[in-house]
Amino acid sequence: MISQEYELQAAQVGKPGIEAALERQSELFKAFGDKNRQKILHLLRGGERCVSELLPHFDILQPTVSTHLLILEESGVLKVRRDGRRRLYSIADRRIYDALDSFYDGVSKLTAV
Repeated sequence: MISQEYELQAAQVGKPGIEAALERQSELFKAFGDKNRQKILHLLRGGERCVSELLPHFDILQPTVSTHLLILEESGVLKVRRDGRRRLYSIADRRIYDALDSFYDGVSKLTAV
């Protein structure tokens, strides 16, 4: 059944608009496909935080954490609010967590050994 769905989707790749959808999917997989960005999303489940509040949870430098935040922001996953000189990051839509949890749970079950 999965192969039939894949064949159907593969046949639609040449249709107008599918390239934009595939590009968007690639952006999202890039955003979600890094361990540090997943950790940021996990930390933001508790509410908005600035980079200095996130930094102690990582073994990487502040500019690298900021780059990960920028990738999540540019993908539309995070929103940013200015508070004086600070930039406060939060999830753009909390339903993203439901979608991610469902995705990870489903894929984990499919790939269980």
